[in-house]
Amino acid sequence: MAGTPSPDRLIFVRHGSPLVDVEQPANTWPLSEEGRAASARLAERLRLHAPDLFVSSAEPKASQTAYLLAVALDADFQTAEGLEEHHRSKAGYLDKGTFDDKVRDLFRNPDKRVFGEETANQAANRFAKAVKSVQKLNPRRSLAIVSHGTVISLWLERNAGADGLVTWKMLGLPSFVVYDRKAKKVVELAERA
Repeated sequence: MAGTPSPDRLIFVRHGSPLVDVEQPANTWPLSEEGRAASARLAERLRLHAPDLFVSSAEPKASQTAYLLAVALDADFQTAEGLEEHHRSKAGYLDKGTFDDKVRDLFRNPDKRVFGEETANQAANRFAKAVKSVQKLNPRRSLAIVSHGTVISLWLERNAGADGLVTWKMLGLPSFVVYDRKAKKVVELAERA
């Protein structure tokens, strides 16, 4: 059963799990088979929110997630510049513990470039500008923006008063957050598909 589309709500979707290739930058990784299966499960949970347009980062794991969701929900799909993850392609592959430590430092030191090519504030500002552009171009659409954990969490920290690091830790692969534009708050957080 589908819900009613609402342009007053903005849905942020974190992409499904990627097929990791430690020899390639993370921004080139496609969805894994588990990522595809989880995206199908997530589509059923999103059906109640009735998104009619999925806009994603051009990174393969995000655009493939968005495309699968759009097909499952008979919605439109497109990509947009600026919705990509915190730029860190030159950081190389990091084991989970080191990566978690770096992300923690990123949130704690938003003006400092702690790893990658952007500070947290630079990534947040780029992402916020892209989100605003997508909203302006689609004022009457029920939007779902498919992107990445760090930039979604940074946006929610600045716009909904959420603790960005806590949000980042909560968001599974895939997951979604529903943000009420009028109330300026999160009304649902689905941690996993």
